[in-house]
Amino acid sequence: MKKHLFYSNQILWITLILAASGCQSRRGALQARGTAPATSASSTIPSISKEAGQKIVTSTGLPYWPPGPVYMVDAPTGFEKVALLPPLTSVPPMQVPPPLLNPPPRPFRLPKFSNEWVEASKSWMGTPYRVGGQSRNGIDCSGYAAQLHLDVNKTALPHTTSAQRDISVAIGIGTFQPGDLLFFNTQGEGNPTHVGVYLGERMFTHAGASSGVTTASLDDSYWASRFLGARRINR
Repeated sequence: MKKHLFYSNQILWITLILAASGCQSRRGALQARGTAPATSASSTIPSISKEAGQKIVTSTGLPYWPPGPVYMVDAPTGFEKVALLPPLTSVPPMQVPPPLLNPPPRPFRLPKFSNEWVEASKSWMGTPYRVGGQSRNGIDCSGYAAQLHLDVNKTALPHTTSAQRDISVAIGIGTFQPGDLLFFNTQGEGNPTHVGVYLGERMFTHAGASSGVTTASLDDSYWASRFLGARRINR
């Protein structure tokens, strides 16, 4: 038993001596290369590590010996920079759709109220649009306005939007009456290019280029943004 303890103590002492010798050898080698590890976690981080095995203190305060060179500021010679995104000049221009000059086609909706102008317009609903037309085979906006006034008031109106504007009198929004002429700018100009006939309750009837004879509302965003005003025919 005593002999066993003796040999155990001898092995322990030999192990400790070898471990101490190895640590001193490693420290001596690092000192010979001028890269001895610092004893403080606040050591200055070099701007560039040229050799492997140099100590770097991380943000956590723990030392780290990288296995190879670490470039912390400058890239190595010959490093190729690759653009991740193409320059803005190579981006194709945005395609902006042209402004909508004609209203989108909508099925006509008859007013829920009735008067002589509403009744006169019913027989014209669905009539196709035709420039210069004055019949149920085809009619344009000013021709349709003239036909309604002829049917209801027996009043003959000229067959152009500008002439109908010239013979009528401007009225305020709060004074609209059935039969008043409503003028719109649908071609991006200052002058009226379209005319309709007011029916009541902010609804009007007109002959649209894409819809033919139909009804619409002054609250529709298309017509509200192109509305120029209302005028009345003096009888």
